Amino acid sequence: MKKLFNTEFSITQFLFWGCYCGVASFASAFLLSRGFDNTTIGTVISSGSLLSIIMGPLIADFADKHRQYSGMKILAYIFAFMLVILFPILFIKEGRMILSVSFCISLAIINATISNINALSFELEETGNKINYGFGRAMGSLGYALVSLFLGGLILRFGSDTVIIFCIVLSLSLSLIMTLTDRHYRKCAVKEKDREKTLPVSTGEFFRNNKSLILFCLFASLVYFMSNVLNTYMYQAVIAVGGDSSDMGRIFSIMAFVEIPVLFIFDRLRKRFSLESLMIFATFNYVIKSLFFLSGNIAFFYVGQLFQMTSYAIFMPSIIVYISSNTARNEAVRGQAVYNTFNCIMGIIAQFAGGIILDHFGVRILLYLSVCVTLFGSLMTVIYLFKRKAV
Repeated sequence: MKKLFNTEFSITQFLFWGCYCGVASFASAFLLSRGFDNTTIGTVISSGSLLSIIMGPLIADFADKHRQYSGMKILAYIFAFMLVILFPILFIKEGRMILSVSFCISLAIINATISNINALSFELEETGNKINYGFGRAMGSLGYALVSLFLGGLILRFGSDTVIIFCIVLSLSLSLIMTLTDRHYRKCAVKEKDREKTLPVSTGEFFRNNKSLILFCLFASLVYFMSNVLNTYMYQAVIAVGGDSSDMGRIFSIMAFVEIPVLFIFDRLRKRFSLESLMIFATFNYVIKSLFFLSGNIAFFYVGQLFQMTSYAIFMPSIIVYISSNTARNEAVRGQAVYNTFNCIMGIIAQFAGGIILDHFGVRILLYLSVCVTLFGSLMTVIYLFKRKAV
């Protein structure tokens, strides 16, 4: 069963991050094709992030009160619902309010389920089978890379509806793989007393027990601010320097492809270096990567994405393991959800304010401000981690 669960976990990561690429990273390109301006796009995307902050705890509370449903079963229902939301978008050409609401809900679902997708490895390990998170997450990056690579060119050739078609297929596939994984999970006799040990705590209790960690999550979410801006407004940034949607697709695919080898060897890096050292190294590389996008040259955009392997590919798995290592077993899932919430809040600020700044001041001012926020977050994160290492 170990091989089976790892295969299913890897497939889930592949499909999920491929779907995330379509819904979140290509949102601007799709909405621009439907006549939305940057301010309206920012409002729609930030509203989706805000809704995900509300939706996340609701999903967690439902899971707490209905322990007869596994995390996989709940996700199967959620992605089936997302399929229902996405399908009508293909046929909405003029109704901007309906389109905005539908896209907002889709964005909320994909953002709210990130912590649940990350927590799948913990739930599957309740069966006594070790899950290779690094390999699975590498497959997620591969899914993101392939979708972004193909979508950029397909949009130019067949139009923006390609984005929604891809997301519909991936949502259906996610619902099916989650249903299949749930069946295999239930065949393994997970003792009820073991499940009780992993019952998540309330958000209020988690905050009281982990005040220092909460501060770290806030700083870490600031590090990712520039990435939030680029994930939403990469299309506008690329257009401003003479590129097109094909360039955007290639830039996103390079970003995801270079993550893969580092994620594969992450377990080896953990054995050689402390998590604090890895995250300090990654924050410096986040700043270096961000600076390349101030060049005003499309070639430097490509070069900047190479630093994804020494920034996000190290920082993301490190912080997931760090949160898990610094919380009680029954708080691990809640910890991932809290970090995801901070990221969503930063995303809302980046998306909403970014749209307004784009319309009034242009791409360059938006990128400069974003680099400043990332620089501040990196500085505070490094200070925090150095203090933790000294303890």
